Amino acid sequence: MSLRIRLAVLAILCLATLGFVAVILLHGPAPDLPQIASRHAVTFLLVFALALVQLRHAVLAALVALGPMLALPWLGAIAPLWPGPAASNSLGLAFGYAIAAFVAEAAVANILGERAEEAALGRMETSWAASLVCLAGFLAAGVGLGVATFWQGAWFALEAVWASAAAVTVILLAAPLVPRSEDFIARWNRRHEFESRLFSELAAVAAPRWGRSAAGIALVMAAIAFFGARPQLSGFVWAGSFALLFVAALAGARLWRAALGAATALVIAMMVAFWVGRAAGTMDWIPFSVIPLFCTTGFARKLGRLQETDPSEAGLGAVYGELAGRVVFAILAAAVSLAGLMSMWGAQWLAAEMVILAGGTAVLVVQPAFTAIFISLLPRRRSVEELYRTS
Repeated sequence: MSLRIRLAVLAILCLATLGFVAVILLHGPAPDLPQIASRHAVTFLLVFALALVQLRHAVLAALVALGPMLALPWLGAIAPLWPGPAASNSLGLAFGYAIAAFVAEAAVANILGERAEEAALGRMETSWAASLVCLAGFLAAGVGLGVATFWQGAWFALEAVWASAAAVTVILLAAPLVPRSEDFIARWNRRHEFESRLFSELAAVAAPRWGRSAAGIALVMAAIAFFGARPQLSGFVWAGSFALLFVAALAGARLWRAALGAATALVIAMMVAFWVGRAAGTMDWIPFSVIPLFCTTGFARKLGRLQETDPSEAGLGAVYGELAGRVVFAILAAAVSLAGLMSMWGAQWLAAEMVILAGGTAVLVVQPAFTAIFISLLPRRRSVEELYRTS
C-alpha cells in the first residue's frame, strides 16, 4: 500500500472518530463521562508505559495504547441505537490490547522485511478468528443459560470485533510511517536477545521429563480448585468450556495434540482463577479466557510442531525464547487495560484479571507440558524420511 493511501485512510479514520465524538457530545454525554474518561486515561498511560518498555519506541507504544480506544467513540455512537442493554464489561478492549501488542511485537520483529506488518497479521489472523468464534460460543452459552440476554451477548461480541479490528487497522497503517533509527534497532535487538536467553530456560517443560512434573503440579492445583468451586459451578460448565476451547485451539494450532494440551491448560487456569478470584458463582468472567486462547494458538502451533518432529533441547529453547516474550507482552497489555475497573467491578474484576494472568502462565508452562505428555502417550506415525533423518 502506498504512502498516500495509508495517510488518506488514517485521515478518514481519525475524522470519522472525531465525528462520532461530536455526535456523542451533541446528544448529551453520559452523567459519568468524567469518571469513564479518567479510567480510560489511566488505561492509556499504563499500556503506553508497558509498550514503551517492550517496544523501545514512543510512537509505536502510543499506537498500541491508542489503537483499541479508537473503537470507543464508534461504539458510543451505536449504543443509543442498540435494541438491548449496551453496557460494556471491557472484554472487547482487553482483547483489542492483546491483539495490538501481539501485532506490534511481531511487526517490529520483522523490521528488516519489506512487509513486516502484513507478515505479522498473516500469522495471527487464524488465531484471531478462532478466538472470536470461541467468544461467540461462550456468549451463546451464556444466553442459553440465562446469564445474559441476546443483545447483551451480541454487544460484547461487537466490542471485541470492533476494538481488535481498530487496533490492527491502526498498527498496520501507521507502523510503516514510524521512523526507525539504527539506535532503535540496536535497543530492540538487545532486549530481544535478553528475553530469548531468559525464557529459553523455561523450555524444559516442553520435554516429557520436566513436562510430567509441571503437569502433575497443575493437576493437583486443578483438583483443589475444582472441589473448591464445585458448590458454585458444576462440572458441566468446565466440560463445555473445555469443548469450546479445544475446537478453537484446534482451528488455530492445527495440531490436535497441541490443541488438547492448550484446552487442558486453559481450563485448569480458569478453575484456579475462579478459586482464587472468588467470583461469587457468576460466570461473567469466563469469556475472558479467549485472551490467553488467542496467545496460545500460534505459540502451540510452532512449539508443538517441533515437539512432534525434533524435540531437541536446543531447538525447543530457541523457539520458546523467540515466542514467549510476545505472549507475555500481550497478556500483560490485556491485564493492565482492566485496571480502571478495579473500583467498580469488585470480585468480578479480580476473577477476570486472574483468568488472564493464570491463562498466560498456563500458556507458557502448562500447555507445553501437557502437549509433551500427549505426544509421548499418543505418538504420531512418522514418515520414512523423518525416521531416516532422526537416525
